[in-house]
Amino acid sequence: MLKFEMKKILYIEPRNGPDLAFIQFKDNDSFPEKINLASTVPTTEQDVCTIGYPAKDEKYRDQTFMDELFDGGIYGVKRVAPGKIIFIPDEKELHHDCCTLGGNSGSAVFDYLNAEAVGLHYDGKHDVANYAISAAIIADRLTRQGLA
Repeated sequence: MLKFEMKKILYIEPRNGPDLAFIQFKDNDSFPEKINLASTVPTTEQDVCTIGYPAKDEKYRDQTFMDELFDGGIYGVKRVAPGKIIFIPDEKELHHDCCTLGGNSGSAVFDYLNAEAVGLHYDGKHDVANYAISAAIIADRLTRQGLA
């Protein structure tokens, strides 16, 4: 497992904004390559995936099903979960149907055909949708903070 030491917090979105923060890590030769943000607006039915570390979530009633879905109950390991963008309510957010659990917050919502992130997953409601901050908002905040 790769571990990275935090150097400093660069930005935390105010309480009324999206669930977003930027952190600088100390230099590390094994740090992964940068994921580019999408420069175009995503569309509904666009193929995407989340890349993250889903954790076991006891709130689901059918733990047997969840354990089957996650390799016999193996949680907290990197997973790629394919899906689609299912709704775009505005330029700030998108909804997707990739399989996520607690622990996926901060996962890239990745357009794997164009090799770029269209959003950043932050929440989900079982059997409803998953929610992500749009790449446009992330790019805006990076620019505003002089980090782009």
